[in-house]
Amino acid sequence: MEPSNGSRTAPPNGSHANPIDNNHVSPNQETTTLPPKKKIIPRWVLAVIFLILLLLLAGAASLAWYFLEYRVWVLEPRVEQQYTAHVRILNRNFSSALSSHGTREFQAEAKAVQAMVKRLVKATDISRYFNSTTVFAFGEGSVVAHFWLALSVPKSHADAVTLQRVSRRLQLHLAGYSSRGAEDTAGYGGYLLHLSSFSITETDPKVVDLLKASFGMLFGFIQFIVFIFNHVLLIVLKWISTRSCHWNDFIASLIIVSCVTSQRRKSWSLLP
Repeated sequence: MEPSNGSRTAPPNGSHANPIDNNHVSPNQETTTLPPKKKIIPRWVLAVIFLILLLLLAGAASLAWYFLEYRVWVLEPRVEQQYTAHVRILNRNFSSALSSHGTREFQAEAKAVQAMVKRLVKATDISRYFNSTTVFAFGEGSVVAHFWLALSVPKSHADAVTLQRVSRRLQLHLAGYSSRGAEDTAGYGGYLLHLSSFSITETDPKVVDLLKASFGMLFGFIQFIVFIFNHVLLIVLKWISTRSCHWNDFIASLIIVSCVTSQRRKSWSLLP
């Protein structure tokens, strides 16, 4: 007989049907949660960021170099500062050969002193301003070297490079080479220098240029006088030996002297 519509059909195998509760979790059932995925930045994005930072650093370094170095030391006008200085050299003895600019002794000693002064300036914080140095005279006691020091200073640094700063830097550096028991002397560049005799003063560049031109003309004039003296001396000796002065020799001597005089005048006109 078929069951009626109101009857319930028993589950097979004699099992009892229980209603399923979706919200109920059995104690033996474990819940697992997946960790959130991390966002990985692509490598090309990191490369672009690194490249941008590198370009920014390079641009900043270029701007700093331009404004602090190139514009100041290349483009900016220069101010010429001239100084006159002297120092006593204790391990040298003065001789008559050092009193003339044309002697080998003067030229060799002047070259050595100039190298010493250049090395001295280059060893201080004013080294970038160094332009040149020239020894123009030697004096007695033992030997006193007189020299010019020329500095080429950017216009924006002119107020900071003063006579007091230049003198102080040079004296402090020399004082570092003094020995115990002889603080007033310093061995530098092969010379034994008397520190208290070191003196430096500021000089107008026009005066230095005028003195250089004067020394050049004076040296040429002295050479000319020496030449004439030697030639006249030869004539006198010849006259004494022969007891007669031939007019032909005399006229030839006058021609030679006149030619040399004209050449000397041309050389003087070429002097600065």
